Amino acid sequence: MNVPFGPVTVIVGLDVYPAPGLVMVTPVTMPFVTIAVAVACVFCQVGELLHLALSDSGEFELDRSVFNLREAAARAISKVQPLAQAKDIDIELHASHELTVNWDAEKLSQLLILLIDNAIKYTPGKGTGTVHVSLAESKEKGARCFTIEVKDHGIGIESEALPRIFDRFYRQDKSRTRQIGGHGLGLAIAKNIVEAGRGTIHVESTVGEGSAFRVRIPL
Repeated sequence: MNVPFGPVTVIVGLDVYPAPGLVMVTPVTMPFVTIAVAVACVFCQVGELLHLALSDSGEFELDRSVFNLREAAARAISKVQPLAQAKDIDIELHASHELTVNWDAEKLSQLLILLIDNAIKYTPGKGTGTVHVSLAESKEKGARCFTIEVKDHGIGIESEALPRIFDRFYRQDKSRTRQIGGHGLGLAIAKNIVEAGRGTIHVESTVGEGSAFRVRIPL
């Protein structure tokens, strides 16, 4: 029996690459699909560990440039769109078309992918979920900064898990996480990126209603 499998998504070094078209899974191709998924997972974990190793060694630096924040966010969303479509989840972007920042465009993309991917994973989907991505500019005590909010209507986080949610390798529900995927490194890396830019990240969550991750980064 032939079963269409796709779209196939490969995650390498914190980037997500949807393969074109559908892959027809048959008894002959199934072992190769299984191997491809396993290899993608290994590449993902290696990329995550490399990022943390560079950070721990002090070699992790921001590569600043001026860019349009909304356009960069839209590109990041396009990379995780196949994951959302597979679960029938909408991703809505809320940001000014004129918003420009002097920051690291690649690290911003990685940060958004990590937060949106996390939101998609823990949203049931099937037409019932929407992930909202909001970006804005603000001023605090006269200093310019930009803010990010990624909000979902997923399963939420238990209150006792919130203090550890950004810890490396921490997983709230190991049995559920094994089904969903992941190694407990994504949010730790997200926090690492934010702190490299002297920013802050925190989460508010209600079980059964969803979570909101909020980031503030000075410019």
